Amino acid sequence: MSARHQLEEHHRMKTLVVPVRRSPLGTLTPMTARQQSGTRVGIAFSSIAALEAVQPGRDWIRLSEGALHALLAPLDIVTIQVDPQLIVADLRSSAPDRPLCA
Repeated sequence: MSARHQLEEHHRMKTLVVPVRRSPLGTLTPMTARQQSGTRVGIAFSSIAALEAVQPGRDWIRLSEGALHALLAPLDIVTIQVDPQLIVADLRSSAPDRPLCA
């Protein structure tokens, strides 16, 4: 097995805890954020405990890293911030659920 194939397999198999927004009809949307530079990123956590420490009570789903990349790609989001250290409300946004992460 080539090194590239092993790396692709690792990314495909890595499971993340992904915080989501739930619409009134039950549709789930992965949370995104903006870094202080303005770059949009996907948000994920390595464990339920890590998510609960930052956003208690947040709805979440398990996704492979590859699946999350596939969901974010149409939005031109290429970076996934895993276990962000800081998440605060973006007070500049009209969307109160849009966090900033560092």
